[in-house]
Amino acid sequence: PLFGSGSGVYTLELFNQNNHYQSWYYQPVHNTYVLILAETGIVGILLYCYIVTLLTIYVWRRNRFFISVIVVLLVAGLFEHWLWSLYGGVVFCWVVWGIVLMKNEE
Repeated sequence: PLFGSGSGVYTLELFNQNNHYQSWYYQPVHNTYVLILAETGIVGILLYCYIVTLLTIYVWRRNRFFISVIVVLLVAGLFEHWLWSLYGGVVFCWVVWGIVLMKNEE
């Protein structure tokens, strides 16, 4: 519980604990934050929350216009895991953060 099962190993660990189901039964949990907790443990979810909080405060101070984008991204994490578990979702997430954190030239 302190360090989790390992990044990207949730479905394998689920199979190792209950190996009598069909293959399509083993799906990652569809909540990004619960998946982070399961894969990286308490340490990982606390670190993730700390980083997201620091970035959000930074955006709040520099350009409040983008707070709505951050809120949508964080709320989407409550319903889908692809922002954490799939390559395309991770790239999408960090591209959005990069655009939001980009220096505003005026």
